[in-house]
Amino acid sequence: MHPQLGPEGRTLGVSTARGRALSGFTTDTVFENLFDLPLKAAVAKYLSRFDQNKSLLVLLALDDFRQQYRNSYLGVLWALLRPMAFVGAVWFVFAYGFKGVKLTDGQTPFLLHLLSGYVPWLLFSESVNGAMNAIVSKRFLLRQAAFQPSILPLVKFGSAFILHLVFLVILVALLVGHGYQPTIYWLQLPVVILLLLLLVVGLGWLTSSLRVFSSDIAQFVGVVIQIGFWMTPIFWSLEMLSENVQNMVQLNPMVFIVESYRDVFIRGAWVWRSDGGILIYLLITLPIVLVGGVVFKRLRAHFGDMI
Repeated sequence: MHPQLGPEGRTLGVSTARGRALSGFTTDTVFENLFDLPLKAAVAKYLSRFDQNKSLLVLLALDDFRQQYRNSYLGVLWALLRPMAFVGAVWFVFAYGFKGVKLTDGQTPFLLHLLSGYVPWLLFSESVNGAMNAIVSKRFLLRQAAFQPSILPLVKFGSAFILHLVFLVILVALLVGHGYQPTIYWLQLPVVILLLLLLVVGLGWLTSSLRVFSSDIAQFVGVVIQIGFWMTPIFWSLEMLSENVQNMVQLNPMVFIVESYRDVFIRGAWVWRSDGGILIYLLITLPIVLVGGVVFKRLRAHFGDMI
């Protein structure tokens, strides 16, 4: 039996599924679910699920990483060449073309300033872009009753983290080459990465569930990430801005992550410094996680109907 088509040629079954999923899904229901959500139970359940599936997560992350570069001659080298070519171009333009412009504190070499900002940004952008398409690209996993789709953003983060480790090695080698030595502050790095993971999971739940119902989400997220890149002090410095503008820019959660990497590797400072950056980050990120979790839970039952 052929599916019934509507007046515009759209399959009514899919349209009906989208309608059932989104019917009654208003701002009010989101906040009602937020206040009714048993947070401790939800967090405990998710952590338990993560512990039970950690071996599967590792296997899926490794497989996802291999799949990205399986059909190219240079394979994983492309994952290194593209970002390094971009870093090289930006370094050349701003180190020589804009030689008189003060982009750092005057003591940090521009290449180290650039890399310490770009390395965490690359992990963030690759993770969010991957997590957004996680449900659509891994649809075959949804047919397995025991599989929990909520772990898919973690899979994409794990896949991107493999390349992140390589760039961390490159960054550390350059730091040592410029006279920087490992300090106790470097031990903060896992904490910063976990804080970044929190943001990626929240955005991953939100965008991946909405992506199932509309491909426009991919275009929207692409634009937001592009704007976010220029609004994050990757190749420029916060000190270039007035205090009022700095306060506004710090509403971008990636500002805290990028500056924390510099605290860890370059400045030698604690990431919970007195300017309240970590508090601002949590006040922005935790609502994203909560809303993303509610949206994902609300729409999860309809994923099979849509893909």
